[in-house]
Amino acid sequence: MKMGMNLFVVVVLFGLGYVHFFANSLGGHSLKATAEDLVELAGNQRWEIDEWQILIREEQEMISDKESFKQHVHMMSRIFDNWMVKSVDVTSSEWSALITNNNPSMDTKETVKIFAYPENGQYRVSHTYQLQGSSLHTLSSQQLEPLVQSRMNSFSLDQATIFTQLKTSQNENLLANNDISHFADQLLETLDATQIEALKEEHFLSVSAYLEDWEQAIETNGEEMNIQLAIRQEQGLGSRTTVTIGTPIITTEY
Repeated sequence: MKMGMNLFVVVVLFGLGYVHFFANSLGGHSLKATAEDLVELAGNQRWEIDEWQILIREEQEMISDKESFKQHVHMMSRIFDNWMVKSVDVTSSEWSALITNNNPSMDTKETVKIFAYPENGQYRVSHTYQLQGSSLHTLSSQQLEPLVQSRMNSFSLDQATIFTQLKTSQNENLLANNDISHFADQLLETLDATQIEALKEEHFLSVSAYLEDWEQAIETNGEEMNIQLAIRQEQGLGSRTTVTIGTPIITTEY
């Protein structure tokens, strides 16, 4: 796997245990290429997309008190016009704030979540940027990568891992006559991805895989992975299939 000069390692917890992230800046990893691969897959499968999202998180500086946190939130909200502070909570041991921006021209919603948690007598700040939409045209738009790069620069996320994800939920059985594992294999083959591990239940399958063309990756059980696929088949009246694909992992419940 090719890695850029801005290599770094962080350890985070996503409900899957601790995993080591190896990532480089956006300049070394093409968000556009990844998005185009996902859009092409959705188009080939004739999926109607419920939602896609891009999520970026990185720890920031230390602050000393609640007033410093409030000032930090105010400063962040003033970076761009039309961003609104929706909430600020400093009533518990960990502080949080939510800043949002609706972008009608791109049919997207942007959110910045700011957290502060105790660390060595002070508070460590973290920024989480989230871009959400439902249009595949927007996900593959030429405007997307410059927008995300701009937000990364403005919100001090230059060295962060980029999580890209899309979800489709169809009121039909996408599996047709196929076994759920066979359907997953077909999707991985379309992406030219190699399966690393899988968790299978009767009507649910989660697969971790590695796609050589996507440079961001995480290490799990000594092997690199950079795509996660979850397929859920609901039974009974109104049979419904939900497919969620994320890179390097899925970051929401599925």
